[in-house]
Amino acid sequence: MAATRGKRSENSQQQGLRIVRVLLWALVYTVIWTLLSSGQGWYIGIPVICLAAGVSYILQPPSLAFRLQYLPSFIAYFVSRQLLGGMDVAKRSFQRDASSHAAWVHYPFTCPALNTRIGLSALIGLLPGTLGARIESDQLLIHVLDKRLDWKSEVATLERHLSKLLGTPEGGSS
Repeated sequence: MAATRGKRSENSQQQGLRIVRVLLWALVYTVIWTLLSSGQGWYIGIPVICLAAGVSYILQPPSLAFRLQYLPSFIAYFVSRQLLGGMDVAKRSFQRDASSHAAWVHYPFTCPALNTRIGLSALIGLLPGTLGARIESDQLLIHVLDKRLDWKSEVATLERHLSKLLGTPEGGSS
C-alpha cells in the first residue's frame, strides 16, 4: 500500500511538471506574440499560442542537465571563438588573394552522447571558418574555409567543452 502511494505521488509530481512546462511554453509564445503583433490580433494569437505550446511540449527533447561549474569557462571559450571568427571573416573580405582552400572534411566524434553531438553540430558554425553540415554515424561532416588551418583541434576543443558542460565526458555513455 505504501508503494502504491509513493507511485501515485511520483506520478502526480510528473504531471505537475508537465503542466508547468506547457505553461512556460505558453508564456514564452505569449511574449513573442505580444512583441511581434504589438499586442493585437488575439483572436488569432491565442489559438496559435496554444498550438505552439502543445507542439513544443510534444517535440521537446529530454531535459538537459548542465554542470553549472563549467558554464563560465564554456561561455569564455565560446565568446572568444566568436570574436576570432568575426575577425577572420572580416580579414578574408578585405584580402586581394581570392584563392580558396575550402573543403569538406570529416570529424570523428570522441563523445558518444547524442546531445553533445547535436550541440557540436549546431555550435560549430561559430568557430572561425567552419560550418557543421551533417552527422554521419560517428562523424560530423564539416565545411571549412581553409583546410590548411588547424580546424580539427578547434572542433575537438569545442567538443570537450560541450562534454564537460553537458556532463557527458569523452568516451562516456549517451
